[in-house]
Parts: sequence; structure tokens; C-alpha cells
Amino acid sequence: WDDDFAKELFAVPPEHDGAWLIQNSWGSDLSNSTYIWMPYEEVTYPFTFFLGTEPWFEHIYQYDGGTLVENRSLNQSSARIGNVFTAGGNEEIRAVTLDTNQSVNYALRVYTDPLPDEPDAGTLLAEQTGGIAFPGYYTIRLDDPVPIEKGQTFSVVYDLEGEKPLNISIDTSAVSEEVSTTTFARAGQSFLRTETGAWEDLSADGETNLRIKAFSNDMVFWIEMEPVSVSMKERSVFVSGTTNFAAGREILVTLVCPDGKTLCEPAEVQRGAMTNFWEVRFFPVKLIEEEYALSAMRNEVLAESWFVPEGFTGMLVFGAKGTIIRAG
Repeated sequence: WDDDFAKELFAVPPEHDGAWLIQNSWGSDLSNSTYIWMPYEEVTYPFTFFLGTEPWFEHIYQYDGGTLVENRSLNQSSARIGNVFTAGGNEEIRAVTLDTNQSVNYALRVYTDPLPDEPDAGTLLAEQTGGIAFPGYYTIRLDDPVPIEKGQTFSVVYDLEGEKPLNISIDTSAVSEEVSTTTFARAGQSFLRTETGAWEDLSADGETNLRIKAFSNDMVFWIEMEPVSVSMKERSVFVSGTTNFAAGREILVTLVCPDGKTLCEPAEVQRGAMTNFWEVRFFPVKLIEEEYALSAMRNEVLAESWFVPEGFTGMLVFGAKGTIIRAG
């Protein structure tokens, strides 16, 4: 390129100096040995591509695979779109993508366990906003990675807002001159909701999907237990711990008493500032100065501990922390 290439050298002078030096593929009879100068302001070929490397991920979730670029034109400047996927393993979603034909502002949300035909009716685990100035395909790193379990459904949903009516990028069967592409879709994969309507299942036609992807890496889940708190006065046992399971999931906590009686309570995982946590209280519990066994389990991930209430004169007695077993 040459920022100082004189605009007067062109048959139709542009407004400013500057041009690209291009080697064309249309034959040697054009210009100087196939090389031509094209002004920066040339509008005949308005497409410019900026490519960059992206971090490597272990898994990709996607439905689009067609070779042609198609659009769903809307008569409004805002809409909500989303894809629903099923986790292939225990993983952590690290990034998602958006393909856009225009500049847009977006609000991104990732849900787990969405309701059928409602990709935004689930447990919200990540959300962030941003803006895209130019058309293109963008990878968006999540500020808060989302843990997913094998077989669990999750959705990637965007609220899009543009200055002009939206053209939603889709993948569908199409023919363009001598090129044709045949695509396949299944109901419940890609959805669109406009300002005035309900969710529309785009993939119900058997061939249309949105160009939304999700990237993930393998993840080993764990559960840990904190020292047990025993209240002799209230005849209760308080059990708590931390985990990297997602907020909203349930951990089954089991207390086995010395007399063989077994108590079970579900503990819902709560979002923490640094690490997710869980807690549960057993009441009433017959307390004697013998060993009690505890376990916390979800999907074959197990933590075990034990304690012996000591000193029956105190209000609160802390049991010893037992062995932790991690499994993934």
C-alpha cells in the first residue's frame, strides 16, 4: 500500500490520496504485469478481512456447516436469538461466537437447563455486554466460564440492537449461481424472538440454524467439606463446603448415625465470590459421643468425612475434618 499515492492518477479520482497495490488474477493484459493500484475509497469491492489467532479450545458446539452466507431480514432493529446445545461431557464453557452482518450492540447470556422452546428460561450462569463495530465473525471470551455436566442442556442467547433493521446470519440450504449447499437441522436447536412475538423455532423446518457456537474445555468436578458444626442444645448438625459445580445444582448430603440411622438432605449450590459453596442442616439428630459418617455426592463425585461430638457441656462443638475424596 501507499498512503501517498496521488488521487489524480485514477480515471475517476477519489476524495483522498492512498491506494492498495494488488496482483489480479484476470490475465496479464491488465495494467502492469497483472499489478494494479486500487484507491482506498474504491466501493466496487467493499469487503476487508482482518484475521487473528484465537485461543485453542478442546470442544466446539455448533450446528452451522453450510458454505453460503444467508440472512434472515427483520423489519426492526432489535431481536433476541439463541442456540440450545447438549453437553457432551463434564466441561467448562470458555467462549461463544457471534456472526453479524452489521454493527450491533449485544447482551450475551448463557443458561443451563432451559425449558423446551424457551432458551432464556433456565438458570442464568453468565452474562455480559459489548458492541461490535464491523460485520464479521467474532469469538467472545466469557468473563465467568460456565460449568456444564455431561448430558446437560445449555443455551447461548443474544439480545441484539442495531442502528438499522437487523439481518440475522443463518445457515440454511441455498443456491447461488453454480454453488449449492444443503443443510440439516433438528427442531429445538435455534430460536428467534422479535419485539412483538414469541420464540420461533427456526430449526423446525429441518434446514435452518443460527451461526452461534460455544467453545469448552474438559473439567474435573470436585466437592470439599468443611469441619462440621454440632449444636448440642439444638440437636443439629451443620454441614457445609465448597465445589466447582454450577450454582443451582444439588448435592446430596448423607449423615449416617452410630445407631445406623441414615439422614439425607439436598444442598443447593450457591454462587460465591471466589468459589461456589453449599450448606445443609440436619435436625433433629440424636447426638452421642461416637463416630458419625458424612458424605456429599453428585454424579459420582464424592466427598467423605466423619466426626465425633465431644464435650457435651458446650453449645457448639466442632467435629474433626475427615478425608476428602475427589472424583471426576
